[in-house]
Amino acid sequence: MTSRPSTVAPILVVLAIVLVTLGAYVGGYFWLGTWSDGYVAAKGTPASDALEPAGFRMYRWDWQMTAFEPARRIETFLRGMEIVITRELNEDEKRKPACFE
Repeated sequence: MTSRPSTVAPILVVLAIVLVTLGAYVGGYFWLGTWSDGYVAAKGTPASDALEPAGFRMYRWDWQMTAFEPARRIETFLRGMEIVITRELNEDEKRKPACFE
């Protein structure tokens, strides 16, 4: 009889890597962003006609907005309300309005 090497250990290593990466992504989505409640125009109506509740996740860097777009779509589906990702203003942007640049 010949003995085969076990395939369980490599499968567990790959599974652990995938789960740790996914956990870091989901954790970063919730931990790195700042949450704010608000309203957006209801779909299919002019902006002034109807508003519906929405959640806003604000991130410090543009790459975070891009990286967390898939998570935003999933959260929008699960919550049943629109989730908007936007960028936080840094201290300089808070002090100086955009019209003076």
